[in-house]
Amino acid sequence: MCIYIGLFAGSGEAARVTLSRSLSYVRIRGAGSAPTLLAMVAQAACIGAKDADSPLRAIGQYVAVCCRIVIYMLQRVAVCCGQGC
Repeated sequence: MCIYIGLFAGSGEAARVTLSRSLSYVRIRGAGSAPTLLAMVAQAACIGAKDADSPLRAIGQYVAVCCRIVIYMLQRVAVCCGQGC
């Protein structure tokens, strides 16, 4: 695995910094994927049931979206503060 990363990222201090920041970004995006998937599944279930009102309220879709936004923002602040952005 490290050989493949070395081919794309190179070697040296700059590559280590880039790889570290890239991994932080992937972790942030990964944390947001679960609420997104939940909202998509809830919406698809309501559309499949041909229910016009429930997609807006299904399984706390709005709550999941709001939580996802807050988590994303907090993680971005934590990553930027940790890396000196």
